[in-house]
Amino acid sequence: MKHKLAFTLIEILLVVAIIGVIAPTTYVGVSSYFSQARDYHRKKDLKDLEVVMEYYYDAASAYPATIPDCGKPLKYQERVILDSFPCDPTTNQPYTYLTDSLTNYQWYKIYTHLEKTSDLSIPLIGCSGGCGPECAYNFGVASSNISVTACVWSAPYSTPIPTIEPTMTPYITLAPTIQTSAAPTPTVVVPTPAYFRYVCAPGGGQIGSCEIFDDPDRSLCPFVFPNDETCQNTCEDKNNRCKNASGKFKPE
Repeated sequence: MKHKLAFTLIEILLVVAIIGVIAPTTYVGVSSYFSQARDYHRKKDLKDLEVVMEYYYDAASAYPATIPDCGKPLKYQERVILDSFPCDPTTNQPYTYLTDSLTNYQWYKIYTHLEKTSDLSIPLIGCSGGCGPECAYNFGVASSNISVTACVWSAPYSTPIPTIEPTMTPYITLAPTIQTSAAPTPTVVVPTPAYFRYVCAPGGGQIGSCEIFDDPDRSLCPFVFPNDETCQNTCEDKNNRCKNASGKFKPE
């Protein structure tokens, strides 16, 4: 007499429970692997571009004024410097590229954001507090005559806003809108704090001068001190000062 093989309800529930335990762990592991792979791609792209930029400079005696779209060649006149320009593996958008016509394109910076914020490359280049425009990036490369602009936070994000009203675009931290479920209760909007770009200005005598700049990257400032009007008292060291004042805040 043949017996039919069948699973009992308890066995089925046990299998489902085991899968429920294993699946999230597997997903997290796979997701982490892919994010690390994308970060490796980003870092390799930027390191490769360091070499490419020097090839371009050798040909043009300047760095590119702009970079091409994803997959397009980087050219100087009719000479192809790079067949296919790389882009971010997630957004498929070009990496953030900065240079300045005022210096005849004698410097460049390229920024990206790594998904794994514990990546050892981040503190190695001083970007633990963010770097670049709006402190929105955590990895970058630059021409050998400058460095990426690192953000140095000396206070938590709740630091009070200075009592000035600049016309520049401030650093913005998004704050949630709090709304109760009761219909008659009005919506309470939490004020959004602004962060001002304090830097060690060029010049400033022996002790230096901590001032607000609109565009620290353009002024080749090595550090930005958001909301810190003292710049952590580091402006005495001339190595911490901006190279020029082209990005200085100018009130209207």
